[in-house]
Amino acid sequence: MDALIGYTGFVGSTLRRQHDFEGLFNSGNIGDAEGRSFGTVVCAAAPGSMFEANRDPERDLARTEAIIRSLEQIGSERFVLISSVACLKDFRADNEESTAFEDQLPYGKHRRLLEARVAERSGQVLVVRLPALFGPGLKKNFLFDILNPMPTMLTEADFASLKGALAGDLASDLAATLDRIYTRKAAGGLFVIDRAALDDSGTRAHLEASVIDAGLAAMRFTHPDSEFQFYDMSRLWADIQRGLESGIAVLHLAPQPVRAGVIYQALVGQPMPVSAAKVHREDMRTGQSWLWRREGPYIATEAEIVRDLRAFTQRERAQAPADAA
Repeated sequence: MDALIGYTGFVGSTLRRQHDFEGLFNSGNIGDAEGRSFGTVVCAAAPGSMFEANRDPERDLARTEAIIRSLEQIGSERFVLISSVACLKDFRADNEESTAFEDQLPYGKHRRLLEARVAERSGQVLVVRLPALFGPGLKKNFLFDILNPMPTMLTEADFASLKGALAGDLASDLAATLDRIYTRKAAGGLFVIDRAALDDSGTRAHLEASVIDAGLAAMRFTHPDSEFQFYDMSRLWADIQRGLESGIAVLHLAPQPVRAGVIYQALVGQPMPVSAAKVHREDMRTGQSWLWRREGPYIATEAEIVRDLRAFTQRERAQAPADAA
């Protein structure tokens, strides 16, 4: 009997579609798994928001420690922890043997803590580190921002700037729509979008054009020279199986890094706008490319990644509401 812990998030939902887990657990029912033992346990329960973890580190640490306490009471023959490139110092590693870990930012520190505690378990343990991701159900990252130019969050000043930038015959209607789809949260005073309301508004395409023209689109948070390693989630369960069958303890699912500007040009068909955002670079490498009968430190080339990103975005755009297509 196999179990999946954290089955409702992006990674967990993907794994649930790819494998028949008899036991499905999350924070609401994890107590039902305690005191039991399973064949294979996959844990994808670590909170996924880097922004929230770094903004409220005490809360994130408490949630991480709660996961650790629960896992200590769950037995397994094989245990797979879904972890993150963020555990690595500067998002870089020459291979799985690297011991240069993040020791400053809470998101990376706390996920490394989870890795270390999981490594103490009996039975087979596999830690799988993931970089940037893409696949059905994607909710955040640079690729999501390309597909969804309306920012998830806006400061009060940016919200006012966007409303002020609206022009044309629909300006008043669009401003009213903004008031409906963005809700001001008490914590931090940020305006947070309701994407379902945006889709239902009938004005998504107009609003996205306005936010791009105003220079307030979500892409502005990414510098064109940033480099990401985009991993195709459609292959996750198969790649986990490769790792388990090999008997290794840590696996980096490491595609070749690709510049954000290259991705934007390939998907949008025009140069990426200049941004004042900090340059972010990922370069997590693997020493296990032989598992895919490949040579070198990556499991997919830039050309393969761009091809797959094009195919994914075409499918996503085809499924978008008619107003946004």
